[in-house]
Amino acid sequence: MISQTIKKAVFPVAGLGTRMLPATKAVPKELLPLYDTPILDILVEEAIDAGIEEIIFVVSREKYLIEHYFDSFPELERRLEEKKDFMRLEKIQKYKNIKFSSVRQGEQKGDGHALMQARHLLGDESFLVVFGDDVMFGNPSSMGQLIDAYENNKNSIVGVYEVNEKNVSSYGIVAPIKEIQKVFPIADVQEKPSREQAKSNLAIIGKYICTKDIWNALENAGTSHGGEMRLADAFLEMIPNTPLSACLLSGNRFDTGNMHGYFFANLFYSLQRGEITRDQVQEFLKTY
Repeated sequence: MISQTIKKAVFPVAGLGTRMLPATKAVPKELLPLYDTPILDILVEEAIDAGIEEIIFVVSREKYLIEHYFDSFPELERRLEEKKDFMRLEKIQKYKNIKFSSVRQGEQKGDGHALMQARHLLGDESFLVVFGDDVMFGNPSSMGQLIDAYENNKNSIVGVYEVNEKNVSSYGIVAPIKEIQKVFPIADVQEKPSREQAKSNLAIIGKYICTKDIWNALENAGTSHGGEMRLADAFLEMIPNTPLSACLLSGNRFDTGNMHGYFFANLFYSLQRGEITRDQVQEFLKTY
């Protein structure tokens, strides 16, 4: 679904990417490619296809390459025009009509703190939040599913995905109020519970739609865990008095914030693009 009301998306991309070192020492993890396309480019294109018109990056001092990547590059564009390489020219010009902004997160003080840096650009609007680690492939897209859920409910929506029960301790977990449907109200949020304590296997992944209620919730929740301001605490703050729903997302999901997930995301994306074939992969595995 193309959004009629959500026009802005915030991408908190200020993290250091320590799980991906040494690759991320100089290159932001969000700009590591799946085949020939940076992860962040894939996510931004998905947001725009869902109706987003303005992209706001929350960056750190070290992430200036993200701002450069989405800037225009007239010299390169002229060179491609001269060579009549219109296919590549189209790829680097596809965001010419999209507004990009960026704000700095001076210190790593949590995902909620990252959002607060963009508050002045969002006002009372509802907005999409996308983190650079979770990539999903499917039709409809994960962001399209979230926007569809918002258009029908008009409250904050948390994207969730079913994970293996043995992995629940790696995620924030939501507990439904009643039976699980495509979109359902949330009774509780657990931060990385043990397998025995987890109230479901529905993991929060890095995609949300937030209404203006998130600002008061973040302020009221305050800080925890070494001074961090966290979205999970804000969601808990909202639950008693403010509608908060989860949207059970469908699609092929990869955590590209670690090398294992990044490798398989690369393989899946390359196969989907048709750049390599399954026969080629199987032949390679037999050879080595």
